[in-house]
Amino acid sequence: MEEFMPTAKVQEDIVADLAHIVPRVIVHHMKPYKEFKNAVVYHIPHEHTNEMSTNSEICPLGLHFLNSNKAAEMAQILDDVHSKYVPTVTLDNVPVVLDHVILDGDQLTEERARNAQWANSLAGTQAERMEGITPAFADWHLKKNS
Repeated sequence: MEEFMPTAKVQEDIVADLAHIVPRVIVHHMKPYKEFKNAVVYHIPHEHTNEMSTNSEICPLGLHFLNSNKAAEMAQILDDVHSKYVPTVTLDNVPVVLDHVILDGDQLTEERARNAQWANSLAGTQAERMEGITPAFADWHLKKNS
């Protein structure tokens, strides 16, 4: 039976988690406790709290008057993004990618970006293969209003 029951450590973790959640519920739903709403912790601090509270660096990528539905023009878009935003260093006259940049879009854009990279997979350098770009699917079309 002990293998199915939570250990003392698991029980302590549950109590620690609920210690932040239960007061919110009590203050919200029980009128006599509403006066304590300013004393309740609404944001649970964690190891990344300070980092996540700082502003992000945002870099607008500019406009490309190209059609991403066409393979050749999608390759031009990726080439432009790669040349402007992917950090590289030149060693022996060959650009080497230092870090990857995420390029996100809807599912179709992500697929076309991957296809453009695959079409250049036999190129000679990382920059020509556009290896510094990581296409990603951003599901912002799926977000719902609450």
